[in-house]
Amino acid sequence: MAQSANVEIPASNRSNPTWVALAGWLLVLPATFFLAAGVLRQLQPRRFQPARTCWIIFEWITTHFTHMDAAVVFLAFPIVALAAGGAALWCEWRRSPALRRDAAAALDIARRQLVGICLAAAVLAAGAILTFAVHQLLVG
Repeated sequence: MAQSANVEIPASNRSNPTWVALAGWLLVLPATFFLAAGVLRQLQPRRFQPARTCWIIFEWITTHFTHMDAAVVFLAFPIVALAAGGAALWCEWRRSPALRRDAAAALDIARRQLVGICLAAAVLAAGAILTFAVHQLLVG
């Protein structure tokens, strides 16, 4: 017996974007971890923690990773995450009117509160710069 085109598919039979999101995060986690270690090792002298640990991680990566390994971690995994996540987001966008309504509401809120958002970003940036400057003055 054929089903009508307007029959609602139960939620349990649909593809679940939660698994795609989790897979995307897991795919970009190694690159994020390695890049963070590369940046954090430069923030302090090598003899202090956490820079010392980051130097150890970074040296391990440079001695154990081939060019192919780096290409997989820094190019292939993010491309797969981008493609799968983009496709899942597109399907969810087409399927869910609630997502479209919520996105429109978020854009309306951002448009109305643009001055407040810019002010908050400026305050956060100023706080980060001040924290970094004071840290540099204290450490030397």
